[in-house]
Amino acid sequence: MVPRPRATDLVRLAHRVLPLLAGGLLVGALVRAYRDVPPVRNFEFVDGTVVRVESIRPTGDLVLDDGLVVRLLGVEFAEDDPGEAVDWLGERARGRDVVLRFDRERVDDDERILAYVDVESENLNLAVVAAGLARVDRRAAFSASVKRAMQKAEAAAESAGLGLWASD
Repeated sequence: MVPRPRATDLVRLAHRVLPLLAGGLLVGALVRAYRDVPPVRNFEFVDGTVVRVESIRPTGDLVLDDGLVVRLLGVEFAEDDPGEAVDWLGERARGRDVVLRFDRERVDDDERILAYVDVESENLNLAVVAAGLARVDRRAAFSASVKRAMQKAEAAAESAGLGLWASD
């Protein structure tokens, strides 16, 4: 028979373990908060802001020349293999000036700027969905009219068997 621990032993253990857990959680939060993403609090959210795209992350996020990160608002990339979409975005945006437009939600929990991104006359948010390389993010809060247009483009891509809906 295994002896049951006494309450005082449990209290002593809790006093030793809880500070370590709390410290670990705090360090984890600080690391997440201060990783290589510059703070967006100084960014001016003005429709029509022109920025230069330095690179595209494997997640489909655009990294600007000042280090800020932009997520295409209303767009959800395949988590398992967004490679084709990343290449597609790179061809259109890497090293180029793009125009940002904003909606109600402007920053996500990961400190990424949420925006509609235009290159010349092409809206990348809509175009990547229309090409079948991404889905509409139905959880995101953005303009109902834009969401309808993106859902229509997604349905057309699915019907045509493009990108994510291509049969192997």
